Amino acid sequence: MHSIARRYAVELEVPDGRGVTQRWPLWVVRVDGAIYVRARRGTRRDWYQWLIRRRAATLRAGEWIFQARADHVEDARVIEAVSEAYARKYGQDASVGRMFLPRARRSTLELLLAPAEGDPLQAALQTP
Repeated sequence: MHSIARRYAVELEVPDGRGVTQRWPLWVVRVDGAIYVRARRGTRRDWYQWLIRRRAATLRAGEWIFQARADHVEDARVIEAVSEAYARKYGQDASVGRMFLPRARRSTLELLLAPAEGDPLQAALQTP
């Protein structure tokens, strides 16, 4: 999971209300071994709403494919630590400031990842 957090962005795939898979590039950070994402524009973003309703999505990080479950984060200490991680990782990007606005902070999600079923790269890595 460390390599996911090292990537500049990952791609989140969530089926919309019509069953069409939508894809969004997201910034991702790691705090204490956990993977987190945020919606820069807050909880009203389509991908965020679909992910919260379904609590599951596909996460792509280059060749790696994971099934992701999302848990909304309410712990203020974790939210602050995630903000600090975003500042460290993306501080050079002009749009990083949006990640610290209250609406973005409220959208903090922890992603719990498992290898996607049938992903040959994952299967090869898990073979003893």
